[in-house]
Amino acid sequence: MILAVPRPRSTEVYGEKAGGSASERPVVSVIICAYNVAPYIRDSVDSALRQTYDNIEVIVVDDGSTDGGLDLLSGIDDRRLRVEKRPHSGHGASLNAGIALTRGRYVGLLDADDRWLPEKLERHLAHHARHPAVDMTYSLSEEIDVNGVPRGAPAAGKGRFISYRDMLVENVVRNGSAAVIRKDALIAAGPFDEILPSCQDFDMWLRVARLRASNIYAVPEVLTQYRRRPRQVSSNVPVMIEGLTEVIGRAASVAPEDVAATEGERGVKLNSYYAYLSYEACEFGNGLRYLWQGLRAFPSGFAGDIRNWLFVGACLSGAMLPRRWHESLDSWVRMRRRRAG
Repeated sequence: MILAVPRPRSTEVYGEKAGGSASERPVVSVIICAYNVAPYIRDSVDSALRQTYDNIEVIVVDDGSTDGGLDLLSGIDDRRLRVEKRPHSGHGASLNAGIALTRGRYVGLLDADDRWLPEKLERHLAHHARHPAVDMTYSLSEEIDVNGVPRGAPAAGKGRFISYRDMLVENVVRNGSAAVIRKDALIAAGPFDEILPSCQDFDMWLRVARLRASNIYAVPEVLTQYRRRPRQVSSNVPVMIEGLTEVIGRAASVAPEDVAATEGERGVKLNSYYAYLSYEACEFGNGLRYLWQGLRAFPSGFAGDIRNWLFVGACLSGAMLPRRWHESLDSWVRMRRRRAG
């Protein structure tokens, strides 16, 4: 069942560029939740403050950090920046605290170890202006390493509307830094779950998608840079499986037909994702095991996606070849994956 929320008015006055007075353009509230990310926090905040769309507020919610990261922000002289210190309570609680502080019509979420390209908010608001019934937009993301060096962007695609079933098949948003959401839709979908061990963002995207049909729009540009680094939650396969299993279980309790109809496709996508995480951790045997599970879940769906076969080859090479040979092959595989989208 699709829930109903009021549709936004389409009389807002703003365009693709950052021109015009601040009173004519909606405020965008950028929420950055930080917990012991001192090496990256300044990079993340700077990327928000350097947006070409400048009618923003940037709220950094510090979740009880102990690494001195906030000291790195003390030299920023920008009235748009606000720092809120809180006792350590987890990512979901920090997100909810940040949302409660916002005054913007739109909310952009940016993890404290990720960063945005300068035109991200400008592009997103242009799409919100063209599609006033859309509750949420998200951009393509490229991965960067611990030093901020891009690891390769995905192939550009076409803008499209995303349905609830699309989101059930695969978390197409990919990460928690890609989305810009109307605040009233965010509130209508309910607060971020503060108990989930992972995937709080995916849980929210599903709830937003249920507000009404095709209310999420994919911006076909790479505007978000997602940092891969050691010890991050999204690299912990068991924790990710626990979170995703809980999220899908909740979805099954409210939309059983939709969950059942997407089971095969979702099995392929989820196991391919687990295989990717295992591969990144150099756990090649586990990667092959997850790929086999994906093949068993939906053989035709697995066989029809070239990315799965590239993963099979990559995991086999990691398990069987000398390291130097494998690293050369890895570079080639990443290039092919980017071309495959």
